[in-house]
Amino acid sequence: MTRGFQRLIGSSFSMLCAGGASMLILCGMYGGCSFWNPPPGSGSSAPVTIQGIQTRNTEVLSGNGQIVSAVPRPNQPVLGEWSYNDTNPIGNVTEFGIPKGTKYTAYTNATGSYEVDNFIQNANWILGVNYIGGCNTDAMKFKQLPAPLFYELAEYIPYQDAPFNFDCTSYLGSSFEDISPQFVLNSSLPSTISVQADTPLSFSYGPPQLLVYNRTGSVVATENASSVDSTGINATFPYPAGSSGALMPDMYGTAILNTNSDGTQSYAGGGSFFSIGDNANTYPEAFGVAAAESTTRLTICIPITRYHSSCNTSVVQNHYPVVTLAGNSSVSWNGHTVTTGAQPEAVATYGTGNTSTTQNNWTGSVTTDVSGTAFAIAVNSGSNSVSLLNLLTPGVITTLGVGSTPVAISLSADQSLAYVVNYSSGSISVVSLTNRNVIGTYTIGGNPDAIDVDYSGNLWVGGNGYIEEVSGSTYQILQTISVAGTVTSLAVSNALGKVVATVAPSAGTSGTLSVQSYSILGGQQSYSLGIGSTTAYAASSISGRLVNPAQLGTGTLVSANYGNDISISASPGGFVVTEVSTGGTVMTGSTPYPIRAIAVDPNYGQVYLTVPDSNAVITVPLPPVPTG
Repeated sequence: MTRGFQRLIGSSFSMLCAGGASMLILCGMYGGCSFWNPPPGSGSSAPVTIQGIQTRNTEVLSGNGQIVSAVPRPNQPVLGEWSYNDTNPIGNVTEFGIPKGTKYTAYTNATGSYEVDNFIQNANWILGVNYIGGCNTDAMKFKQLPAPLFYELAEYIPYQDAPFNFDCTSYLGSSFEDISPQFVLNSSLPSTISVQADTPLSFSYGPPQLLVYNRTGSVVATENASSVDSTGINATFPYPAGSSGALMPDMYGTAILNTNSDGTQSYAGGGSFFSIGDNANTYPEAFGVAAAESTTRLTICIPITRYHSSCNTSVVQNHYPVVTLAGNSSVSWNGHTVTTGAQPEAVATYGTGNTSTTQNNWTGSVTTDVSGTAFAIAVNSGSNSVSLLNLLTPGVITTLGVGSTPVAISLSADQSLAYVVNYSSGSISVVSLTNRNVIGTYTIGGNPDAIDVDYSGNLWVGGNGYIEEVSGSTYQILQTISVAGTVTSLAVSNALGKVVATVAPSAGTSGTLSVQSYSILGGQQSYSLGIGSTTAYAASSISGRLVNPAQLGTGTLVSANYGNDISISASPGGFVVTEVSTGGTVMTGSTPYPIRAIAVDPNYGQVYLTVPDSNAVITVPLPPVPTG
């Protein structure tokens, strides 16, 4: 079983018996856990403080040991007992959820919660909950009861003021492979969705039901199965829709319930995730892309008397892409478009800043304070230059000459330097973003097409037939890895010591584009994963103006979070999310034309994809960086 991007079953108990009339057992409140927070402004997901017992029973998505997100597990049997006496747990026992015959009597509801009434202060507890996958964590504290794999806490817990937490996890492999389609555009929603259950489904007593959860753990849609395949595991449902129509672009979780002979429903698995993306067709020949954000504080003051005013302040957070428009020789962001050098391709954002303006008239004043991402640098392939841009007060700060045909860019960890690879001159230009000048241009090798920086400050450069490690201080080549093809993009996973690259056949030939991984030490290839035919690149309307038909602008990224174990790469027909440690496919998405560049806003859980043939930037919702 892999250690990286996986799905697992997770549960935790929190004991908060401070006295009261009831307690709540929460199983699977993935919106109530810190590992999947909703985007800013969409509401709080903080757990509610409960006097009693808190337990979470969830299907969890994790990357290299770090939890990404989870989905509730409804209709799970819950049972337990509490005792009046701290010192004598045998006496005065009150039970809840104890089976009658072969049936359990207490189950979590659709959002994974169950309330136990009339518990008392200073009690001892023994708890149980149904775990289909069993326990891999702290298993000594649980004992397994007869099927269906029911686990019970095997020790009494005396009353304590501090919360008592218990986690039970079971690794179940990759997390998206049991749902199809995994990603769709809101402009072309399919008619059905297929979800794989963990236990056999049946129409004998009613159709299986699909529950769809938003980021806060609330059920936003339910659909009845239209069919189940011959194995009884794969069910087809109408594509989910909410009470007010189609679901909004976002990421959603799923669970399946099976109907029993007595009309009750049992959890049948189906815990997975799907994403609905947005498609903005307002970027002519969109090529490179980077992520940016801003916060606007608007303060309106109206005079009340000669000496006093009434002021009201509103705050708006904005996340947006910065996009190079290759055909228009310009860069566009947040409603602004600025002319740059010819054919801008790659772009990177950096730095923070703020601006403030105040307008006064006889009715009062309006003060606008804007803070956020302050600058961008665009690589102008057609004019051998880079343009430094101010994003807060839109305009070009300066234009600097670099080598011949610059095509890719990466920034130092402190964002003080930009490294630009020049395809035709086989060199790297080093730009000081602080002093806004070119420090130097250094020859490295033939036709470099991709670049990234590792944790030590060394550069990794990909080109036709090679990946090179270049010293970040002397700019000398430290090692060369032979590659069978042309490297069109690459990214470094520092935590795993790997370079992940997209590799196309040699320029001018057709074949298979692949995601390949190489060890930083020694250059040994870890895996090669085919992700599509390069024929689509050759057919692209923009391909004739690129250094090779499969050229990308930041076509591969490795997650800064989750142990550097998640990568996303552009493909001829969409994108693919892979597990860096194993090369396993986590998620795929299809687009009508080839994607040329990718940017990630990790704090907001947003991925931007450029599709120049449809003049579009596609937004893909993914889980944001966990907090807490």
